[in-house]
Amino acid sequence: MKPPITTAIAFAAATVYAQIDVLTGALSNVSSSVEALDKATTDFNIDAIKTTADSLISTIAAGKDAVNASQVVTLVDSLGLNGPVLLQNKDFETLAADLKTKRPDIEKANACSDVHSRIATINTGSLGLTEAIIAKVPQAAQPIVRQVAAGASRVLNQAQYDFSEDNCKDSSPTASPTPSPTASSSADSKQTPVGAIVGGVLGGVGVMAVIGLCVFLLLRRRRQQRLKQGREPPVELDANDGPPPLLKDYKEECAKAERGGQEAERGEMCADSTAIHEAPENARYELE
Repeated sequence: MKPPITTAIAFAAATVYAQIDVLTGALSNVSSSVEALDKATTDFNIDAIKTTADSLISTIAAGKDAVNASQVVTLVDSLGLNGPVLLQNKDFETLAADLKTKRPDIEKANACSDVHSRIATINTGSLGLTEAIIAKVPQAAQPIVRQVAAGASRVLNQAQYDFSEDNCKDSSPTASPTPSPTASSSADSKQTPVGAIVGGVLGGVGVMAVIGLCVFLLLRRRRQQRLKQGREPPVELDANDGPPPLLKDYKEECAKAERGGQEAERGEMCADSTAIHEAPENARYELE
């Protein structure tokens, strides 16, 4: 037995209503989580901010999964998304403004990086949820839904910028661990002191400079000697100038020796002559 037509229409209407309820329910859950995060921000409890931000990320992911599992809604039903989307945009605007107001406190808590990373994850998840909802509405309504939902994306992009490394700086950056004395001394022993390296380099440069100067002076002296020798005229020997010095000295020595021999001979002759003349005188004395 077939069900009455009115029953079939009612069932179809209930099914369509159930599908649009999944979409609007996902948006409403996100808005509630955003409001909880905003309250933790205004009360400023950094641990609560981190916890509620993580809860919001999980809510967005769960809503996206639910929307992906739902069916396409009608064009008329898609008009019901306008209110929840606008409410979500307003909640994100309030959250971003309150986070920026509390930025000095977040800097003092050294939580800039934590807040920035969570905002980036929320922004990415929100974009994914928006695209999932747009895919469930008729094509004619998709540009309208995308335009309305773009407000949340603009707000979250600005919040990411407000908590970037250039705009949010922790008051006490995490200090690097201090090396143990043993490791430090071991590292120092393996490193050459900068002063010793510089001194060695300068000493080597000084020695090279002295060596270069000595070589330059030696080459310069040799060059001057060659130039001086080139200016002096060469000595030319003439046949009329007489014998060479060695030959001339030899002849002079020979002449002196010859003259000495002649004088000795004349001395002997003179002695003989004296003896001859004195003999008669002696003889005469003897006779007398």
